[in-house]
Amino acid sequence: MHRLRPWAELALPAALLVSPPGGPSAAPADLPPIGRWDGKTASAALDRPYEDPVQDPPPFGIVSYFNHPWRGAMDTWPASHWTDFVGASFTLNDHARLRAVTQLLTECGVRFTRVEIGWGSLGWDDDLPAGAKEHWRKTFAIFKEHGVRPVMLLNAHHGMPCPHKDVHVDILEPAKKGDRTLRLKPGTTLRVGFTGLVNVGTYKTMCPIVTRLDADGTAHLSMPLPADVKAGRTLLHELKYQPFQGVTLKDGTPVPEARESVEGWKRYALAIGRFVRACLGTETDAGFDIEVWNELTFGSDFLDINRYYEPKRAYAEPFSYRKTRAWTPALRPDARLDFEDTGWHALLPVTVDLFNDPANGFPGVKVVSGFSNQWPWNSGASRWDGQAGISRHYYTSSAGADFSPETPVTTTRAHATVDALGALDGTRPPDAKEWWQIVPGSNFIPRFRASLPEWCHFGWKTECIARDLVPDSRRAHAAGFMGRYGRFTTNGELEKCLFWQTEVNFDRRWFIDRVRKETGAKEDDPRLIALNDHTNSKHILRQYLFHNHEGLDRIWLFSAEFNDYEIGLLPKHFYAALDAARGELTDDVRAHVPKGWWGVRWFSRLLREGQPLPAPRALRVDALVEQKPRLVFAGDGTPARPHKWNRDVFAVLPYQITPSRYAVAYYVVFPDAFHAWDPALGPLDPARYDMPDQEFDLTLGNLRGTGAKVAAHDLLADRDVPVRILDAADASLTLRVRATDCPRVLVIDEAKPGPAILAPRAAAAGKGEVAVSWKTNIPVQKARVTFGRDGAFRGATAIDVAPAGTSFSVTLPVGALDLVAVRIRVEADGLACEWPRWDEDLAGQVVMPDAKPRPPDQPPPGLPDPLARASGPASPLEAPKGIDLPVELANPARGVTVRLPRGAAPSGPPDDRTASLAAAGRTVELRVRYLPGAAARPADHLPVTSSIDTVTARAVTLPGGAAGVLLDYTLDPVARPGATNLHQRFLAVKAGPRQADLLLVGAAGPPESMAAIDSLLTAVFASVTAR
Repeated sequence: MHRLRPWAELALPAALLVSPPGGPSAAPADLPPIGRWDGKTASAALDRPYEDPVQDPPPFGIVSYFNHPWRGAMDTWPASHWTDFVGASFTLNDHARLRAVTQLLTECGVRFTRVEIGWGSLGWDDDLPAGAKEHWRKTFAIFKEHGVRPVMLLNAHHGMPCPHKDVHVDILEPAKKGDRTLRLKPGTTLRVGFTGLVNVGTYKTMCPIVTRLDADGTAHLSMPLPADVKAGRTLLHELKYQPFQGVTLKDGTPVPEARESVEGWKRYALAIGRFVRACLGTETDAGFDIEVWNELTFGSDFLDINRYYEPKRAYAEPFSYRKTRAWTPALRPDARLDFEDTGWHALLPVTVDLFNDPANGFPGVKVVSGFSNQWPWNSGASRWDGQAGISRHYYTSSAGADFSPETPVTTTRAHATVDALGALDGTRPPDAKEWWQIVPGSNFIPRFRASLPEWCHFGWKTECIARDLVPDSRRAHAAGFMGRYGRFTTNGELEKCLFWQTEVNFDRRWFIDRVRKETGAKEDDPRLIALNDHTNSKHILRQYLFHNHEGLDRIWLFSAEFNDYEIGLLPKHFYAALDAARGELTDDVRAHVPKGWWGVRWFSRLLREGQPLPAPRALRVDALVEQKPRLVFAGDGTPARPHKWNRDVFAVLPYQITPSRYAVAYYVVFPDAFHAWDPALGPLDPARYDMPDQEFDLTLGNLRGTGAKVAAHDLLADRDVPVRILDAADASLTLRVRATDCPRVLVIDEAKPGPAILAPRAAAAGKGEVAVSWKTNIPVQKARVTFGRDGAFRGATAIDVAPAGTSFSVTLPVGALDLVAVRIRVEADGLACEWPRWDEDLAGQVVMPDAKPRPPDQPPPGLPDPLARASGPASPLEAPKGIDLPVELANPARGVTVRLPRGAAPSGPPDDRTASLAAAGRTVELRVRYLPGAAARPADHLPVTSSIDTVTARAVTLPGGAAGVLLDYTLDPVARPGATNLHQRFLAVKAGPRQADLLLVGAAGPPESMAAIDSLLTAVFASVTAR
């Protein structure tokens, strides 16, 4: 087990590592039962930000009951994120059924399916038999007719892992479980090392393997028999290839069969690829994608020959696969260039390179890892050269879990958890050896039941998929040995790593069995069938919308033809009706389709109206008020362990369709999807488990509320539902919505379009320069370009561009930087649009033409440190007299305060606040940033200058005693045509533990504006205190 990084590195308050008085499970007795209203509280507002970074994924290895990573950030997606997302597994063998199901699901917006043609399907000639080809041609013809793109699963399930021959032998004597030999008829011949028994004790072929055959017919086996074997005529299988293994035994003996197996895999991959390309491909797109392997816990013994041997074979050298790619400006300077993979996992890079090789002719094919289906490892940073992405299979079950102090989610009660403030919860023992150790039971564990399809997005699962999807790797909290995690992590390629779930669903079996036990209902009871269809429908909707909005790029729900009461997407009565209608989708047949599919269809039709939007205007949740609050679970009432209410699990999922139209899904992600909301109803009544309508007042920001038209639609019931406008302002809209535990959708039409950034482009324009251009759909009042040496530093240099029409261009002097990350921001009528929104987004990253490769852990060439310009003794920074600064901008966690004039309204997160300063009719923007660890490289956060700019620096002492440097930048307009904020002033103060952090207070504007607020800005700077 690798040691996780010390919690101290997360800079969490040590004072919170204690259990409060009252014990870990203390809770007020006057709270209502879970899911109920207390009968007296009329309303309650969300008391923490809706987008709350404190709720980011907990450090790997521990969990949080209070923090939900999906509430750490909220995206606003373009419509295309949905329309390029929806998939399902529906490869039916009956082509009449397949044609109808394909038509049905594509009507609902499904565009992708998953097809497995295993290695064992090939004949001895390493090709598909003629009969199989005929079957699959019909299948792919149906997919092509309906525009369905398959991901082809390459797999070698140990039940039939590769091409084989049947070998019939006579066993002369019965053998017992545990025997190491069989008595075969003398004169029997077979291929030793490649031939073995079939399905002895389990579904697995060629196991045990015959390792030696004596002249008298004694067959020696690779491992003890797992079950008794009868005498008589018996079928063995001879496999064409041996299981994957090392290339050299420990005694130095070469194992040529190892490479033969890899070559056989390559022949298999090419055979499948060429066949599917012939069925679906065009000159520019082969028409399919590839997933390498399916679930290491399922039928994967063929990956390791030692799963067939006892004792295990000892190898001196594993199979290894290496590659070195040449660096080009198409890669980041810190790109990984040398790659190596070993053992069975090397099948992934072998396959990636096979399909990416232009000589093999597979344009457009994306190859993703299925080895990553069921483990939390791998990210965009660890992928192979040219690997498109990774796939997860985070299935969930209605069995869920009942959390309590007696039944924690962690494997031991000595594991700390993370409280609502982001700190470790529990008392640390004096003899602790690990950072996560606590006195058993000293942390607070609430009592509640969790059973829901969104399970893997919550903090109570350390392998949460949110760690893959968080938009900033600095917020992923992955353990050091795991490397970097997050949506935009990369191995140096400027293409985003894709995150797919090629199989997933919410298994209903536990719930259905519980209901049957309670009621005695049979599986064919119409009431049970109706309950199952209703439950299936709710969770189809919840899974598609939630997984999509949290950042997955594509998903395949499993499966259209499976057990009704487990993970089947379409029930038996649908297929019975379809067969009776001879494969036609009549109205009667459609009546048997679970209603959730019609909700998916409604939403897909709405988003198909979407326009291309490279930079959606991101909405905010400015306020959320819950009417008649309902309890999710009881905490102890402290800020660290608060009670949780429905507003704390209320999901807002916005999509922008056009510059003036949004679709905003919303629902309560109640942890128990089978909570008995109305216990008076019987267990077979679907309404028992449907959360009653509850009203919420939702304020959406960055939205033109004035004159907006709003409608709300219930996806499950397929009907409009009430929504009321409470307040409509120029840049916000407050609505009273009725929510339940299944998604509903607001459709918001603004009275006129807000600003949209169109055709954004950033590219090197020559040595030391980057050209940035874009268009807007409407005239804007403000336009700004910011940039820095990498995504994390996009805001280091700000260039304000004078608005003129709807086309913009600016040239940025970037000095010696080898990589530049750019952001564009425009504002109109109080509404703002940015491209890209997230710092680490690969969009807007520019590799300079004179860049050279450097190791991933080596920082880029340093810029001159402007603080070093300050020479001589420090002089006092005194505030001019007569300037009143009554407004306090405070960051208590950092020990920072700044005083502001009356009327200033600071906004933004605690470590990056902005406010307007006005004097003499002029206004400039003040920005207060607290930058952990930045004192060593302050230039990364300050403007990049050209040779004709002027920078002055003066060491100062603040009235509060802190030392700082006052920096004045006079930027030359020749180097920045069109820029307006040519005068910029900063106060830099080293702060924090060991003075390793940097407090940066700055203002920028036209020279005349900066001159007008000179005295006010000096007073603000002089008011700064920092510990």
